[in-house]
Amino acid sequence: MCGIVGIAKLNGARAEVDDIKLMASTLVHRGPDEAGFATLNKARISFGHLRLSIIDLVSGQQPLFSEDGSICLVYNGEIYDYKNLRRQLEGQGHSFRTNSDSEVLLHLYQEYGLDFFDFLNGEFAFAIWDQKQQRLLLARDRMGVKPLFYRRVNDEILFASEAKAILAVPRVERRLSNQYLTGPLLGVIPADNCPFEGVSSLPPGHMLIVQDDKPGEPVPYWTMKFDINDSMTRTEAEQGVLQLLRQAVRRRMVADVDVGVYLSGGLDSTVVAALMAEQDRGVQAFNIGFGDSVYDESDLSRRIAQQLGLRFSTLNCSMEAMSEHYFETIYHTELALVNPSAIAKQMLSRFVRQQGVKVCQTGEGADEVFGGYPYFKLESLWLLLASSSPADRKRARRLMTQFEKLDYRSRGLLWDNDIPWKSSPWNLGYPSYHQMRARYSRKYLPLVFNRDALGLGANDQPDAIFAKNFVRDEVKLLHPFNVTRTISFAQMSGYVIPTLGDRVEMANSVECRTPFLDRDLLNFAAKIPPEYFLDIDRLREKSLLRNAVDGLLPACVRNEHKHPFFSNNWLAFNKTPRGREIVEDLMGDAGLKRTQIFNKQFLKPVEAVWKIAPQSSKFFKRADSFFGFLLGAQSLHRQFIENRPQGSSRFEMVNRTWRAGAEATRSRTDLGRIRDRGIPVTDIGNLPKTTQTTIPFEASLESS
Repeated sequence: MCGIVGIAKLNGARAEVDDIKLMASTLVHRGPDEAGFATLNKARISFGHLRLSIIDLVSGQQPLFSEDGSICLVYNGEIYDYKNLRRQLEGQGHSFRTNSDSEVLLHLYQEYGLDFFDFLNGEFAFAIWDQKQQRLLLARDRMGVKPLFYRRVNDEILFASEAKAILAVPRVERRLSNQYLTGPLLGVIPADNCPFEGVSSLPPGHMLIVQDDKPGEPVPYWTMKFDINDSMTRTEAEQGVLQLLRQAVRRRMVADVDVGVYLSGGLDSTVVAALMAEQDRGVQAFNIGFGDSVYDESDLSRRIAQQLGLRFSTLNCSMEAMSEHYFETIYHTELALVNPSAIAKQMLSRFVRQQGVKVCQTGEGADEVFGGYPYFKLESLWLLLASSSPADRKRARRLMTQFEKLDYRSRGLLWDNDIPWKSSPWNLGYPSYHQMRARYSRKYLPLVFNRDALGLGANDQPDAIFAKNFVRDEVKLLHPFNVTRTISFAQMSGYVIPTLGDRVEMANSVECRTPFLDRDLLNFAAKIPPEYFLDIDRLREKSLLRNAVDGLLPACVRNEHKHPFFSNNWLAFNKTPRGREIVEDLMGDAGLKRTQIFNKQFLKPVEAVWKIAPQSSKFFKRADSFFGFLLGAQSLHRQFIENRPQGSSRFEMVNRTWRAGAEATRSRTDLGRIRDRGIPVTDIGNLPKTTQTTIPFEASLESS
C-alpha cells in the first residue's frame, strides 16, 4: 500500500515539483520505504508516489512507465490474481520488467484501455497519464477501501490519497463543508463523504477523466447490480458464499511479507482467522482489549485464537492512553468520530507495526454485505407491523419486544423505534430507518448550528442530503433489503473504513485487506434472494453467513450475538485528565466562539444533562455520539482550517521522470536524514499548550 499525489495544470502552466514534494511529505506514513516523482506532458503534470513495500520488495518503484514512456502510473493498493493476469498478458505479447502488481495494471490499460476495470479485483486508487490520448485517468476501487481526494478549479486539478496533502498547498483555501456538518452529524453519510469545502472524495467504483485539459465529472465504471436469482436455493447460496470467502482470503494471503489478522472476537474476524488458519497455522492474531469494560472481548478472542492454533497478541487500550492519541487520530482519519473506538484501532495498528507486521486481514464489510446491523431487522419488523395480516402484526409485536431487549446496546446509535415511521412518507417505497432518521433530524438544524455564520440553506437539510444521495429511481426499484444495503455501503466507504480501516491503519504504515469486499463475493451476494440473509423469527442477523461458515466456527462464537465494535464512551474520555483538557479547550466558550459553527445556548444544557444521564438510556447514547461528533468537528477546524497541514518542499524524492533511451532511476530513497524530523499537525505556535501535537514523518515507528 502506498500514498499518491499529483497536479495537472489545465492552462499550460508548469506543475511545480516543489508542490509535489510538499504534498508527498504529508503522507510519508502511507509509504515510508521509498518516494519518487515524475514530470509529464512538458511538465504540465506531475505525479508523486510514496511506497510501502509489500510485493516485489526490490523493484516496482513508482511512478511507473510503459516501455515507450507514453503511459505513467501512480497506484495505491493491491490487485489480486495479478500473477494469472500477468501470464495472460505475456501470452498476448507483453513483457515485464518487475514482479509487481502495479506493472500488471499498466499493461492491462495498454491492452484494454478503459475496459481494463473488468479485470481488476482488489482495493486500489490510482492515476494514469496517457500521453498519446492526452488523458488523465483517476479511479478508485469498487467499495472505496482505498481513498482518493481531488480539488478541481479552473486551471488545475490536485489529487492525493488524503485530503491533508491538498490542504497543505498554500493556494488552497480551507473551510469545513456545510453538508459535512449537517449530514453525518444528523445521520446522513454519503459514499463520497469529505469534510472540506472544495475538496472532493472520488466516489467508490468511479473514475474521473481529464481529456485534452477538459475535466469531466466522476462516472461509475461499476455499480452493484442486484440481479436476484430466484431459482437459487439456500444451500446453493451458503455453499457459494463459503467457496468465494475461502478464495477471497486465499487471494489476500499473497505477499512477500507476513500476513496477520485482526481478531475482535466477533463472527466476521473469526471467519477470516479460521480461513487463514486453514492455510497457515503460523498466522499472528491481533486484538484490542479495553480492560474490565463491557466492550472488552480479549478473553474471547484469546480462546478463539487458541482453538484455531494462531499466535495471539492483545493491546490494552485504556481511556487515558486513548485520550493522548485523540488529535493524532483526528489528523489521520480527517473525520469526526462517533465513538472513541477509532483511536483504539489507530493504536492497534501502531502496535502491529511494532511487532514487525505490515499486512493484516480484517472483517470489515461483512455487516454491509450480509445484513449485520440491527436496522436491517428493525425495518423487517416495521414491514410486518404494517402488514394487513393480524397474525403478522401480532408476531411482529412479540418480536419487537425481544428485539429491543436483545439489541439494547446499539439503541439510539444504530436503530431507534421512536421515529414516527408510520406517519412519515416512504420515499423509498418502504419504511427506511435512514430516510426516517434524516427527516426526523432536520428539526435539530436550527438548534445545533450557528446558521447565520455558516450560511446554511435548503440544500443543507439532512433529508435533502439524503434524497440527493439515495432517493434515485434505480434505487427505489430494488428490494428493501438491497436498498438498505446500498445505504449501508455508502456509510461503510464514507465513515467506517476511514475511521476503522485504511486511515488508522496507514497512519502506521500497515496495510489491511478486506476479503468480505472481494469483487467475486460481492457479485455473488448481489444475486442471492434477500429473504435468505436474515432469520427474523430468531432475530438472527447475517443468518446466511452464519449457516455458510458454521463448520469453521469455534463453539464459543457460534451463538454469540452481534454487537457493534465500540470502546467506552466520550464521557469516560472526558473524565481523563487529558480528555478533560481537550474538551475544555475545544468545547469551551472560547473554542466555540472561534469556530462559529455551533450554537452555544443549545449545547451547554445538553452537555449538562449528558453528564448526569444514565449511561444505559437512549438519551445518553444519542448525546454521547452527538458530543463526539461536535468535538471532532471542532478538532478538524483546529487542525485543518485554523492551521494549515504542514509539509516540506525540500522533502527528498527520487526523480523518476522518463528519459528516452534510459531507465528511470530506481535507487532507494534515502529517508534516513528525515526519519526523526517531525512534521507538525498544526502550526503549534498558534495553539494553546493543550493542543500542541506533532506527528513524526513515520508516525512514531522508530522501533520498527
